[in-house]
Amino acid sequence: MKSSHYSQITAATFLFLIWSFVYLPGPSAAEDSLQKNHAVDDSQLRQHPGMLDQSYDHLYPYYVKFCATTRFHPYKEKGIPGSIAGHGLYFLKGVCPDMGKTPTELQLCPESMDFKSSETGVGLSVNKGLKNTNFVVIPGLRLFLSARIFSDESFDFNIKNRIIREVLEKGVFRGVRFHEDMVPDTTLPEDHEEYIARYMFGADYGIAMTRNVYCISLPVNRAIMASFTDYFNLLNEKHRQSQGSAYRGIFRSGRKKDNHYHWNGIFDNCVHPMLNALASLGIIRKKSVNRPLIYQLFNIAVPSNTILDLIDGSNFRPVDPESMFKNKKIRETLMKYDWIPQQSGVLLESVKLAQPNHVFREDNSMFIFPHLLHDRKKYLNDLLASPLYSPAKKGLPGLVPNLKRQRKIYTTALQKIRVIQEKQLRKKKKHKNLFQQTEYAAFVSKLESYLKDKVAWIDHIISSGQDS
Repeated sequence: MKSSHYSQITAATFLFLIWSFVYLPGPSAAEDSLQKNHAVDDSQLRQHPGMLDQSYDHLYPYYVKFCATTRFHPYKEKGIPGSIAGHGLYFLKGVCPDMGKTPTELQLCPESMDFKSSETGVGLSVNKGLKNTNFVVIPGLRLFLSARIFSDESFDFNIKNRIIREVLEKGVFRGVRFHEDMVPDTTLPEDHEEYIARYMFGADYGIAMTRNVYCISLPVNRAIMASFTDYFNLLNEKHRQSQGSAYRGIFRSGRKKDNHYHWNGIFDNCVHPMLNALASLGIIRKKSVNRPLIYQLFNIAVPSNTILDLIDGSNFRPVDPESMFKNKKIRETLMKYDWIPQQSGVLLESVKLAQPNHVFREDNSMFIFPHLLHDRKKYLNDLLASPLYSPAKKGLPGLVPNLKRQRKIYTTALQKIRVIQEKQLRKKKKHKNLFQQTEYAAFVSKLESYLKDKVAWIDHIISSGQDS
C-alpha cells in the first residue's frame, strides 16, 4: 500500500506545527531520592522486551531497528502527557561509539566483538533540546529500550533515578549541549549533564519504561553499515560548518545564523536522518530538510508512517529484475553493496510499556498520517498479527515463517531471471543501446547470484534448526 504524499497537507501541517513547540519529556517534579544499586547480579535482569531475541542477532549481525513510539502518559500528578505525534528513533546493530573524537562520533564495531549480542550496537535519537549535535548515542539495545531493571522490580521514580545515575556514570551525555532556552536558569553549569539525562529519559533511552514502542528491523551488511556510520558522522560535521547556508524560510530560503543544530517538527525532525540514510539505498523516498516551508510541507516525516513505508519498500516490493534495474538507487546498491531491500528478517515487533509501572500508564495513542483509501492503523495492526511479518514466538521458530516466505519470493524471481536470460539469448533487445544491454545483463547476473546465495542460506538455516 502506498502512502499519499500530497493529500491532507493541512491536517498534517497543523499537527506538526503543534509538535514543533511541544516540550518533549522533561524531568518530573515528584522525584524521590536515589536508590542504591540492586543487590543481585545481571543474570536476574529482565529479558529484552519485544519478540526478537538472540536468535535474530545470530542470523543478522548487522541491522537497522527503526522505532516509533506512542505518547507517554504519566499517572496523575506524576508528569505531563506527551504529544500524540510520538517519537522516532533507531538502533544500529554493529555500530559502536567513538568517544575519542566527539560525544556522538560513530565507528563500526571491531569484528572481534560479539555480534551475536544485541549489546554490540548503538541507539540514535534526535531531541528538541540538542545544540551541538544532531543526535545522541545510546550504547546497547538494553539501555536504548529498557535499561537495567530486574525481574522482581516495579518501575517507579527510584528505579528511574538509578538508571539515570548509571547513565551519568557511563558518561553517555558527556559533552552534549542543549540550547540555552531549553535549560532552566536555575540549573548550575555543573548540573547540565544531569539535567539532560533526566530530560531525555523515556524519550531517547529507556523508552519502553514510559510508553509502547513499535519497531521494524531491517538486516543490512557490514559495507552498508559502514556507509551509515560515515553518513551520520558527516551529518554532524555539516552542522558545524552550516552558518550562512540556505536554510528554511517561507517561500524562499533564508540564511542560517549559526553552526548549531535546530530541531523542528516540519523542517528537520527526529525521523529525517535515518529515513534519508535508508533512502540512499532506494528502499524509501527521500525527504528533504530545511527547505522553504512551501516545499518542506511535502517532506514532513512521520514516525509511524515511516515504519509502514519501510515494510512496503521491502516486504511488499516485488523482486522484479526490470523494475529494480530502472530504479537507479536500487541498481547501484546491488552492484556496490551486494544488497537489495527485499530481505528476509524484515520484521515488526510491538514492545509494550514495562509493567508493573507506578509512573506511566499505557496509552496506545499514536498519530499515523491518514490515507484517502486505506485504514493505515488497521494495516499496521494486521501486519503485527501476522507471523509472516511479526514473530509470534521467540527464537528461530518465530523467524521461520518469514524465512519461508522470502525463500518463495526469491525462487519466483529466479524463474523470472531464467526467462529474461532466454530472451537475451534470442537477442531480443530490451533496451535502446548496447551499453544499456551490457549493464542490464551484468545487473541480472549479479541479482541471480545474490538470490541463489540467499536461497541456499535460508535452506541451511531451516534444515539445521540452528541460529547460526
